[in-house]
Amino acid sequence: MPPGPGPALHRHPYAETFIVLEGRVRFTIEGRDVEAGAGSVVVAPAHAAHTFSNPGPGRLLQVDIHASDRFVTEWLVPEAERPQGQVAAPRETKA
Repeated sequence: MPPGPGPALHRHPYAETFIVLEGRVRFTIEGRDVEAGAGSVVVAPAHAAHTFSNPGPGRLLQVDIHASDRFVTEWLVPEAERPQGQVAAPRETKA
């Protein structure tokens, strides 16, 4: 992922684990900011509002593991109110 914003604020009814392989990432989980680099593992607990961005300068490469056999997302910011460049999944879903 190039430097810039990641997904809009959202949550899942299950935990999401992030494994940072390359670069740096800034997570916001339940209003708390966490910065992580390559080799870090960060977990957003079930139902925790979260988002992340790449503060740069290089690319971010991470693995996101959803603790479910179904991808379920509740987007917490309406699309019209999201900052420019902030994305959502191709198909928005709500639990």
